[in-house]
Amino acid sequence: PGDGPRDIPVSFLGTTNWYRGIRQIFLDYLIQKSIPVYQSGGKDEPLPLEEYADVFRRSKISINFSQSVGNTHQLKGRVFEILFSGALMLESEGPETPKFFRPMVDYVPFSSKEDLGDKIRYYLEHEEEREKIAESGYQRSIKEYNHNVYWDTIMAKLHKLDVIPVS
Repeated sequence: PGDGPRDIPVSFLGTTNWYRGIRQIFLDYLIQKSIPVYQSGGKDEPLPLEEYADVFRRSKISINFSQSVGNTHQLKGRVFEILFSGALMLESEGPETPKFFRPMVDYVPFSSKEDLGDKIRYYLEHEEEREKIAESGYQRSIKEYNHNVYWDTIMAKLHKLDVIPVS
């Protein structure tokens, strides 16, 4: 997370074209409601890795959209990037992220653009609640989904499949 200030109230880093057009509708709604969102990144405006990570570190709240092609949902890598940064993640409701993280404990789901706007306003005004959920998501991610757990899981699977012999 770093020790610098969280001076970006709300951020979204990602692409808004093709099947991701719903994202821009939500972001435009927030702008119409005078909710400032730092928006960048994605394939159209890639940020250098250090700057990308810095935006998450500086964000109080970061938005993730779980929708994918064909109205399906997926667990995006951005989920881990946001939670590892210590920001509060607001994510569109879907079935995948709750398999790894607890809604309203580790992150906050939203169901509509209006719900997203209401929750952003609420958590910007209720700092203690925002920080408690963000800290829970951070602690769960570093404990259960750190790089050691990741590689140990992969290596165990490869050993089980006899792809790599146990030494």
